[in-house]
Amino acid sequence: MHSFLKTLDEQRWDDHRYYHQSRINQSLHLLSALSFVCAYGLLLVDPALAAQVQLPSVKPVGAVSVTVAPMTPLGPLLVATMV
Repeated sequence: MHSFLKTLDEQRWDDHRYYHQSRINQSLHLLSALSFVCAYGLLLVDPALAAQVQLPSVKPVGAVSVTVAPMTPLGPLLVATMV
């Protein structure tokens, strides 16, 4: 149990050091928080417009997400690629 708690403590420290002290991550958190504040403000004025306030999904160049289904009910292998 002591080993588990020591490992957990180390992981918590790594999380704090790598993510919470990163300027890029802090900037993205600020941008996200500002978009929520704008959406909540618009909610009082125009709820439909408030639903449209969102940050675009940004992926690094060359990042690819691939989903492969081993078998579809009515056909062959389904390979979906999102870029």
